[in-house]
Amino acid sequence: MRNRIARRGCISLTGGILLGALLLPWGQAYGLPQSKPKQSCINELNKNLAKVAKVQSKDICACIKDGSKGKLTGTIEDCLTSDPKGKVLKATQKTVSKAGDKCSGESPDFGATDAGTVNQAAIAKELSMFHKIFSPDLDTFIIGFDDDKAGAKCQIDVAKAAKKCQDAKLKSFNTCKKLGLKDESIDDPNGLEACMGDDTKGKIAKACAEKLGDKISKKCTTPGVDLAAAFPGFDPNQDLREYVDFIVECEVCLVLNTADALSRDCDLFDDGLLNTSCSEPEPPVGIDAELVTDQVSVPVHIAAPPLDPNDPNAPERLFVVEQSGRIRLIKDGALEGTPFLDIDSLVLSPGDAGASGNEQGLLSVAFHPDYANNGRFFVNYTRDPGGATVVARYEVSGNPDLADPNSAATLLTIAQPFANHNGGQVAFGSDSYLYIGTGDGGAAGDPGDRAQDDGELLGKMLRLDVDSTDLGNYGIPPDNPHLIGTDPNELIPDEIWAKGLRNPFRFSFDRATGDLYIADVGQNLIEEIDFQPASSTGGENWGWRLLEGSDCFNPASNCDPGMLTTLPIHEYTHAIGNAIIGGFVYRGSDIPGLQGTYFYSDNQFPSFVRTFEQLGGTAVNHLVRTSDLEDAGASLDVVTSFGEDAHGELYIADGDGEIYKIVAEP
Repeated sequence: MRNRIARRGCISLTGGILLGALLLPWGQAYGLPQSKPKQSCINELNKNLAKVAKVQSKDICACIKDGSKGKLTGTIEDCLTSDPKGKVLKATQKTVSKAGDKCSGESPDFGATDAGTVNQAAIAKELSMFHKIFSPDLDTFIIGFDDDKAGAKCQIDVAKAAKKCQDAKLKSFNTCKKLGLKDESIDDPNGLEACMGDDTKGKIAKACAEKLGDKISKKCTTPGVDLAAAFPGFDPNQDLREYVDFIVECEVCLVLNTADALSRDCDLFDDGLLNTSCSEPEPPVGIDAELVTDQVSVPVHIAAPPLDPNDPNAPERLFVVEQSGRIRLIKDGALEGTPFLDIDSLVLSPGDAGASGNEQGLLSVAFHPDYANNGRFFVNYTRDPGGATVVARYEVSGNPDLADPNSAATLLTIAQPFANHNGGQVAFGSDSYLYIGTGDGGAAGDPGDRAQDDGELLGKMLRLDVDSTDLGNYGIPPDNPHLIGTDPNELIPDEIWAKGLRNPFRFSFDRATGDLYIADVGQNLIEEIDFQPASSTGGENWGWRLLEGSDCFNPASNCDPGMLTTLPIHEYTHAIGNAIIGGFVYRGSDIPGLQGTYFYSDNQFPSFVRTFEQLGGTAVNHLVRTSDLEDAGASLDVVTSFGEDAHGELYIADGDGEIYKIVAEP
């Protein structure tokens, strides 16, 4: 069994509010082992911040009770935010004081050092649970004693019992975090949930089941209590205790997401969607796969040039790469008979003499950001003979539907030791530089360890300035990581942007954010999607062959002791698929409900199509969309690529020769 590398979430305290208190995030307690002074600092802060919540919640329940009895001079909301007796402020002042006493020189990232700021932030968070149980408009929905005494008592007692349930969970959370500082048995963020779930002393069960249920039984089931009026969001056909406990549990779930940087489905509905409002989300938007053409031969890539600012009425052009060496043009929805470019004689592809396997060929095309003016585009193919990777530039001819085959200018030629794992993608980033994904050179297991070899171009993401001529037909962007002082001996090729890739057959940029998604084909066990935010300065190590996904590969254990690699944003095992096909983040205008949704597939037969959204560097809202896309008659047999047109609409290439457009379901 290979060892799994587990990263621990680590976020700043800012925004890390736990119910009524600010608590240091779970990840703050982990990473490198904490010193005893720092343990003492964090424990003291958490203990005192929890007291803030307890004091504050007592005030909130008092405000609800006084409002119900008509004893307030202002509104309930005014009372809730005013800290009428100053006890919450006093508790926060004590917490800030403790921070000074216990945390001097320890820098625990205790973000708010002003007691008043902590006080107001804590009150705002605490209100969220009561708003969910009753209503955002408490002054309207809190029942007055004069109007309905039984209903008012029900509300007041439920508020008190819910708060005690919440406090029990908060105390358990704090206790488990304290244990985690000392005990490596809680070295995984998921262990926090397990620790809380153990409830060894039964305090959560007593508060959240026994006492909450008892209060509801005594105060809310008497004749005349209108539960629909007392709890506007509650379905009277449900169990009220379960309803209240659901809200408390959701609040704690949201806290855990903040505390350890994981993403849990906090609405608790079995819908596969992550929800952060504790309410049932809208169902996903319906989509279909609409056939564009079925007359292309082994399509492996789809691309389009940027919109021509000089000709807004120009025909819609979509370009399809055929593996054998041709680029076909779909103009205004119709496939042109004459290829846009035919370099079959230069390309080594399956079926040619000397070819091996099925991964060689013309693999992608990328259009220059200023294509409308310079007519330049770039291709990546394996050369006949020999199979070396060639990245070349071509130009369009005087006819916009035809390229000039004699305009070729080679940028790079990279020898390939084996026939497989050629990578093959070229794409422009939002920085207008050309990115090139290279595989590890092939065979199995990267026998030459090329992906980790800083002197090799294989197993890397390369980044070129194609508008420069410093190196012939390209130059090096001035901010490439190995050009700016990190390689004093000039042993690392300046073209390298990041390393540790096995076979990044498809990658793409989010046209709205500039974020990079890399689908890296796995070895025998795990397929992965790597994520690089637009703010990255490069230099990431995506792990191969140390890791396959987040599992140790070579060596089989203790493969990344320094945590030097960047783990995938998403991965799946070969129980689901066997060769990932990366797609795009939807940024079109035809299907507004898909905004921000990343599509991907797998080259298995039959293929699936799945989606997720990226939230803070985490993949969330995972859905399987295959049946949705196929229910209008499409057949996704062997997906080979996705594509994006000039407007951001998405397409799917199927190895059988079909091109589909993703459209809204009628």
